[in-house]
This record gives sequence, structure tokens and C-alpha cells, in this order.
Amino acid sequence: MVRIVNLFLLLLVAVTLAQIDDEFYCRAKEDKWSICRRCLETDKKCSQDPEGCHCENIQVADPKQNDKLIGGSDCNEGFCYISVESSTCSDKWDGYDPWAYTLEPNSYWHQGSTTEDKLFRSKVACENKETFNTGNEAILEGVKITGNTEDLELDSETSKDCKEECSSMIGECGSWSYDNSEGICYLHTGDSCCGQFGKREKISSFTSGYVCPHCWSTKANTDCPCSIRERSQTPGIAMSSGGDTHCTGEIELHPNFIDGDRKEKIIRKKGRWFRKAEWEIRRNTNRENLKTKTATLTDGNCCWTITGSRNQEIVLNYRNPVAELDFYVKKLKSHRCGSKK
Repeated sequence: MVRIVNLFLLLLVAVTLAQIDDEFYCRAKEDKWSICRRCLETDKKCSQDPEGCHCENIQVADPKQNDKLIGGSDCNEGFCYISVESSTCSDKWDGYDPWAYTLEPNSYWHQGSTTEDKLFRSKVACENKETFNTGNEAILEGVKITGNTEDLELDSETSKDCKEECSSMIGECGSWSYDNSEGICYLHTGDSCCGQFGKREKISSFTSGYVCPHCWSTKANTDCPCSIRERSQTPGIAMSSGGDTHCTGEIELHPNFIDGDRKEKIIRKKGRWFRKAEWEIRRNTNRENLKTKTATLTDGNCCWTITGSRNQEIVLNYRNPVAELDFYVKKLKSHRCGSKK
């Protein structure tokens, strides 16, 4: 009976730790810092934080190493960063890094940042180092990130192409999933950056990854520690409302390709994006064997420019929602009606 009770307690502790360890809220500043906390507040220690001297999930750009982020909880540099208020490390005063905090005063997202407490280096904390999964993985093999009705689907030759497509739309695309067996790339909106661990399926044929440069959260059903406006910002570009190019829409091409005796259709969706969405139908780029008969607008307020393999061009809009094509489509572009193509 005692053994059963002890086993139950061990399982309870394991489950509790798992619940604690998967909860992180992360923010980052391009080429300056990246910080993950177990809670949203910075005016006090997170209740889930371990006691005593421990590394915090803080990385800071080192100008001596071309702004490489250093000081993470992996202790690869032989030290990690700590917040003075939350740590009992004996060497915290010796490890003060004056240049680390003067890169952008009072902008770090750590405990004490609201009261101008500075960051410190600690070697002692590395003696108790623990490495946690703080999400935002660039590559996930055998995993499909689950999306929503605003995701885009497009043909892609490789998972690398899919990743590059998402990376070219930073601020609009938060993650991607590639079906290696079907050659289909799924681009997910910035909402996929939030509650990452609750939006995954184990599917062996998939490769996925995240592109969340501003903020993200890990635990299922949690929100990101920054607004959707911040998440929609392209790095290096000042925030704007995106009103000039905002549109949503869906277009259907039929048939797009032939699988045996079955004719298939292709659907392209444009969700809450703040730039034009453009992609190539790669099978039609270099050879003409996939003739499309019709194109139909099925939803939204975007206009769409359809380009053929011989540079034929048709624009679909609410006045012209259906077009007879009878040519090989090589490129689609969505844009706000009235804006430049």
C-alpha cells in the first residue's frame, strides 16, 4: 500500500512539473534580446520559478560577436543571465554587464525591468542549470502544426521551400507545415505563435516550424505576451495599421491537375494578412501539362491576378468573379482591389 501511495505521489509530482515546465511566455527584440518567462508579470518573481540560484531564459546580443545572442540557460558561454531581484546567486554583483543593459535602456522584459534593475551574469547559476523547451522551434520533424480557416495552402517542392515562403512573410505567417507525401505547404497565421504546444499533431509525413520573431507562448490555450498588431509587424519596419493592403479572400481553380482518372481542384485562401500573397504553381512553371479551365472567387474581398505560363493575365474581382481560362496557370497573386498588382 505504501509503495502504491509513493508511486502515486511521484506520478503527481511528474505531472505537476510537466504542467509547470511547458508554460512559457516569450518576447524578443530583433538583434537585441530574447527572454522567456513562466508568467506575464515583471514586477514579481513567477511562482513557477525554481528556488535559489538558477539561470533565467535570457539571451542578450553581444556587439563583440556581431550581435550574436548569448547568455542562455544552456550556459554555452560558461555563464547565464539573471535578474538581480529574482536571484540569490552569490556572484551576481561580480557578473554585472554594463553594456548589456545600455543597448536599449529599460526595454528588457525581465523581473525588475519596470524598476530599472539591471541584468547580471552568473557562473554559479550554471551549476544548477536546467534546459527547458521554450517553443518557437525552427524545425519539427514528424509534427503537423494545426491551423485555422485562415491558413494558406500551396504547392511546394520541398519543406525548405515551404519554410522560405513563411519566412518571406514574417509578420503575416507565424508557422508552416509541409506534407512530404503530398507536396503541400500550409502557412499558418501569427495566431499559431500562441499556445504552441496545444496546436500540434504527431504525423510522420510532416515537417513543420515556427517563425515568431516578436513573441510567443507555449502552454495550450494561452495568449501571446504581445498584441496581434505587434505580431503582425515585419522586423525592421515600423508598425502600421496595414489598412492600405488588408484583404481576405479565397479563389478556386478547377481542374488544377489530374490524378489517374480523377480531376482535382486547387483552393487558395488568404486570411488576415497585411501584404500581398503571391505564389507559383510549381508544376506549371517549367512545363505545360496542367491546364486550368475555370477560376472562381468563392469568398472574401481580395482581388486576384492570375498569370498563365505564356504570360496571359486575368484579374478576378467582385464584378468578374468567374473566368474561363483554358490555359496553364503559373502564378497567383492576391491584392486589395484598386491597389497595384
